[in-house]
Amino acid sequence: MKTFRYAVGLAGLLVASHAMAQYGVWTKKSANGSWVAPRTGFTSLVLSQAEINAFRECVLPGRSGGDNSATKIVETATGKEVKLLDCEAMRAERKAEQDRLNAKK
Repeated sequence: MKTFRYAVGLAGLLVASHAMAQYGVWTKKSANGSWVAPRTGFTSLVLSQAEINAFRECVLPGRSGGDNSATKIVETATGKEVKLLDCEAMRAERKAEQDRLNAKK
């Protein structure tokens, strides 16, 4: 029972410390371009939400037009890069999957 309490306490500390970080989604328009700071509202306290925002910036058309070549998730307090997404590869993969599904019809 004592071990279980320690495990639960440690898990709580890990979750709490991870949740206190703040993440921003940086975008890049071209392969040799510079990184652009996160737009207002695109900083997140939860890493999974930042990943969703990065995916949206990469693939989905919208204000950015889906024309980013890459996005990265950066921890705003430390400037440490958490994850890098290659948007062009993701779009090509989605297009190939869509073509494959359309060919089945």
